[in-house]
Amino acid sequence: MNQSSLREINLPDNYRLRRASLKGRTAAILVVFSLIMQALSQEPANLGWLAWFCLAPWAIAAATYASRIRGTLLFYGSALIYFLIILRWLIPVTSAGWLGLCLYLAVYYLACGFIIRKIYLKKRWPLTLVLPVLWSGQEYLRSVVMTGFPWFFLSHSQHNNLPLIQIADMTGTYGITFILAMTNGLICDFLLRPLNTPQENGKSKPLSPFRLTAITFTCILVVFGYGQIRLNQIHKTNETGPTLTMIQDNVPQSNKPEFNDPTVNQWDTLFNSHLELTRMAMENETKPDLIVWPETMAPYLNEEFLNFTLPGYDITDILATIDTHRRYDKLLSQTAKEGVGLLIGTPHFEYAIHNGYLVPGKQANAAMLYLPDGSRYSETYWKMHLVPFGETIPFKYSIPWLYRLLMRFTPYEYDYSVESGKTPTLFTFKTPKGLELRFAVAICYEDVIPYMPRKLIQIEDGEKKADFLLNISNDGWYLKSGLDGKPLQALAEIPQHLAICRFRAIENRIGIARAVNGGISAFIQPDGSLQATPLAGTLPEDPWHRSSQRGFLTDTIHTNPTISFYSIYGDLFGISTAILSAFFLFMPLMHRGKKNSHS
Repeated sequence: MNQSSLREINLPDNYRLRRASLKGRTAAILVVFSLIMQALSQEPANLGWLAWFCLAPWAIAAATYASRIRGTLLFYGSALIYFLIILRWLIPVTSAGWLGLCLYLAVYYLACGFIIRKIYLKKRWPLTLVLPVLWSGQEYLRSVVMTGFPWFFLSHSQHNNLPLIQIADMTGTYGITFILAMTNGLICDFLLRPLNTPQENGKSKPLSPFRLTAITFTCILVVFGYGQIRLNQIHKTNETGPTLTMIQDNVPQSNKPEFNDPTVNQWDTLFNSHLELTRMAMENETKPDLIVWPETMAPYLNEEFLNFTLPGYDITDILATIDTHRRYDKLLSQTAKEGVGLLIGTPHFEYAIHNGYLVPGKQANAAMLYLPDGSRYSETYWKMHLVPFGETIPFKYSIPWLYRLLMRFTPYEYDYSVESGKTPTLFTFKTPKGLELRFAVAICYEDVIPYMPRKLIQIEDGEKKADFLLNISNDGWYLKSGLDGKPLQALAEIPQHLAICRFRAIENRIGIARAVNGGISAFIQPDGSLQATPLAGTLPEDPWHRSSQRGFLTDTIHTNPTISFYSIYGDLFGISTAILSAFFLFMPLMHRGKKNSHS
């Protein structure tokens, strides 16, 4: 090799003199390649190994792209297209919400790219440490800002890597993302930093990629070691809980009665289908202690609706509907009297009088329990975390014109907003065998919001008030009708929903059972593993094959007395990374201000 070639390889020792600079086409290729790998790392492709390096091309392009203005367009535009594609399953629910959410989520990618570029140009800080802080911080913000949408986190790609993800009981999912982003940052540093560590103008030496490698692999080994220890501990402390049956119908939302209309007659078909599956489960040799129906799969059963009477008004049709729903209530009560608890997902509906007219009153998404003696539990749980656009239309009172505009893009012609619950509900009862059940219910997406299960299980005096958690959900929105009479097809949301729920079990060391219309119903152990061989049922043994299936699933749920660090302190790790990310964001401005003050 000649001397000129050596000079080209031996880049300047001064860190600031050796900054790389990419042109538009190269940067665009790196960004697109990175986003494709990010998408493939998640369900349903589930190529989780890509997460260990899928961020690196994106981060390199962000740090080295020469044009600031074009870079803004590239990083925001590519992120917007990325989210529009991977979240396209939201379109059947709300096209306006899908577009608005994607426009919002793309901002996080733009902000991270801006910070990385400024740090690369102004500081010697290694991306091995900067990138994990930024990515964990933005994921935390995505989980809480505007009620939160914690989807497509880097950590979610590892839901099958049980030793790695046990750290979630301390850091939440953000610690897992931190480790994955460290390896991505390390790749960036090997390509962007000098391999030697020369001293620059009397200043301290920067960390070389070799030292950063030692730090990264030490962290990985610690996390895997911790995970293996925790798996052994959890397996020893797990206890066998009650026997539960999860009912799973396969009804697309297009065939389901509308949430806010108590007069429709389609409830008969839906109710009878679930009652049939319930009878099948009860006639099986394995007798359940509790049978669980998915979200909103039963009609209006609350006392305010069933006991409504209004003399002097011509409400014959309404009273006829109420009589039908009273029949449903009686059937459920009679079924429960055979010695089983029935947890029912049902809309809560009330009538009210306004200016002398009969109008709909309070409406809520609720869970109701029928006890083994046929009576109802004294409390009904109202869903606390409402999904924007899916269950409530924002800006109704604050920005009326925007509210009216958004209403045009919703799936209904009327305001279908429901009221949120204020407090969690602890359901508790004793079976005829004397076994006590204590559990909480997460409705719909409450199981993907990290802070919700922690709130629902209620840690008090060093103990969990709930022994296990139930998730009831209606994922019929994400069932696509097959062509030419072919079976229904499940959209990507359905396996993604299950993958995310697994982290809630680890964070709080609690068993979770899911009853989901359209799938995937499953039992999740406190270590995040899926129970693959149920005691009884008609659904496939492999949980990942249960989407777009109709049947039931009977198994024992595992409980665990362990109180995790996360259950006590919550998102302390995520908050810390978000604060550091804010510092990184404002650091360039502070640097510029100091420079101007000395000029």
